[in-house]
Amino acid sequence: MIAKAMYGSRTLGLLQYLFGPGTHEEHLDARLVASWDGMEPDPAEARRQAEAERARLRAQGRAEGEGPDPDGLLRAGLYQLAQHLDLPLISYGGPVPARHVWHTAVRAAPGDPWLSDEQWGQIARRIVAAAGVAPEGDEQACRWVAVRHADDHIHIVATLVRQDRSQPDLRGERYRLREECRAIEAEYGLRATAPADRSAAVRPTRAEQAKSHRVFASKETPREKLAAAVRQAAVAATSEQDFFGRLRTAGLEVKRRALPSGDLAGYAVAWPGDRTKDGKPVWFSGSRLAPDLSLPRVRQRWADVPAAGPAAAPDASKIPAAARPSAAQRREAAWRQAGEAVRAASAVLGRAGDEQGAAATAALADLLSAAAAHAPPAVRTELKAAARAFERAGRVPWQGQHAAARQMRGALRVLVGAGQALSSGDEGAAVLAFVVLAVLAARAVAARHRAAQRAAHAQAARVAASYLQGAAEHLGARSRARPDYRAAQRGDLQAMVGRAVAGSADARAILADAAWPALAGMLARVKAAGADPAAALQQVARQRALRTDAASPARSEAQVLTWRLEHWLADRALENDGAGARASARAGGRRPVGAPAGHPVATERGAAANARSASGKGRVRLRAEDSVVFQRAAVLVVQSQEVSSALLEKRLWVRPDKARELIVQLQERGFIVPRSGGGHRVVVAASEAAGLQAMVTRRASGEGLSRAREARSSERRPRRGR
Repeated sequence: MIAKAMYGSRTLGLLQYLFGPGTHEEHLDARLVASWDGMEPDPAEARRQAEAERARLRAQGRAEGEGPDPDGLLRAGLYQLAQHLDLPLISYGGPVPARHVWHTAVRAAPGDPWLSDEQWGQIARRIVAAAGVAPEGDEQACRWVAVRHADDHIHIVATLVRQDRSQPDLRGERYRLREECRAIEAEYGLRATAPADRSAAVRPTRAEQAKSHRVFASKETPREKLAAAVRQAAVAATSEQDFFGRLRTAGLEVKRRALPSGDLAGYAVAWPGDRTKDGKPVWFSGSRLAPDLSLPRVRQRWADVPAAGPAAAPDASKIPAAARPSAAQRREAAWRQAGEAVRAASAVLGRAGDEQGAAATAALADLLSAAAAHAPPAVRTELKAAARAFERAGRVPWQGQHAAARQMRGALRVLVGAGQALSSGDEGAAVLAFVVLAVLAARAVAARHRAAQRAAHAQAARVAASYLQGAAEHLGARSRARPDYRAAQRGDLQAMVGRAVAGSADARAILADAAWPALAGMLARVKAAGADPAAALQQVARQRALRTDAASPARSEAQVLTWRLEHWLADRALENDGAGARASARAGGRRPVGAPAGHPVATERGAAANARSASGKGRVRLRAEDSVVFQRAAVLVVQSQEVSSALLEKRLWVRPDKARELIVQLQERGFIVPRSGGGHRVVVAASEAAGLQAMVTRRASGEGLSRAREARSSERRPRRGR
């Protein structure tokens, strides 16, 4: 659930829009679901009654248009509602705030359970209380109403003058709203979203986007262009003088901010031609472009790092001309040095909560930016996309330089000085080695952030790994999977390929390819790991277009699919929390042949061990952080001893994608296991259903809430006993 707060100055105009048809006739059955006192009449109710009266008169044969005017009654009701909301503003003694209308849209995710008007009203009260607009129990708080004109969201309108003629304190409202939305998600069984953090770059506003389209005829705004240019200068620079020189060389307007002592305190940049209505440049400070582009963070990049790498470069003038390396050899050596730096940092990148790992992650983000600018043209687009995605993963606070970070920054400077590489010969092989190592490093960073519960950073690293994997495919990366000729003869696997790649690839060409036995062996490994090989193959086949163009060395679709499945299986192992693997080992489960280290044994015996491990007493147990929908799904499948998407959709009133997500969660938690012939089998006895239902009942009465929610509940009402 996401709550987006906005500010305006016309209460009546906003209400007319919310109760109107919308810009594309998307507003349906607009109605009031909550208000500050719970007694405010719904303006739409008078319109509905008038429409019903007109319909009754028409049925009696009366003339068309006879009876009350529905639109007129709605306009009168909206005017009265706006007057009631603005009453504290009218009697306000001080200067009237220019933007006194607080407008917040609260939206659920696609696939979330349908919520009633009463539930949306409760959510609205929690949102205004969390923001500070109307704290619970405060009779002098701001006036507000909640309007619903769609199934998946509401709009909250408030006047930012309290009834005691003071103004509310809304400082930090965005972060409080984010935390309250997460608490609502857990309580109502909605899709979980990431917690708020201060590492995201400011997105361009609608005004900036419109101006960029109007003035520069470009979808990319000056803010985004400046961020990319400043980042490239910061990555390649070795000192402040070099940094500002590179900014001016890139054509940017630069302004420095100095302290009274003369020391440099900050800087700002402007895009050429980007002017205000007064003709002045539109300045952006480094911190407004991105948190890691402020002057202190930029200075961190080159602190204690030699300009030419870890070791001083020899003087080229003293080397005989015949012994001097060629430009191609220098580029190849630079890429190999970058690859070795990434390889050396892999152990550090995988450690969660480590200062060296944070510094190495930031250095890897800069190295990917430099690599994207100097990569071969064939993969430059994908590497640039990977670098942009990985920027967020590298925005973690760190202090000082460490060995792994220093080595990567030294390799970065050598790479910048070597120039752009080619995708052929030894240079192409060196670039390929670097990209493959970068894929592994990005996955290690994703695991690091996931362990630290930084969901947005982990997602950024996963997206970067996906782009890097695409670049590796283009350069001709091959899977290390061994051929399984027995699996290649299985008719079920051959038929599976035809169904899974329909519309994405040529199944006959895949089965006739020399790499088919290796792909068949990988599919067998996926099935042995407890996953659905057909679903996995379909997923990796549709990630992006298979590399079948003549410019790509990876022309075999079977090779590309095998490569992707190998990484899909490794990513699945990283996402496992490790508890299932340890439980299976204690239960005597055997690891499937070829399964990666740390991957759980997804068999019926392993699932039962996971279930016993969850409670410690041989019984499955629900967790406090489990959503209400998941808890109900667990009780349902245990009671009925069957599981299917159709059952969950019918009994829980969830959408198909949510039902599939619940089945995956039930399998991960050890409630069900896949059958050899398809489908799933419940491994928890029906006798456990009563205990699970008791857990759900206690959770519904207030026991399983988060600490923050528990504290808020105890302040609002006395704690109830079990």
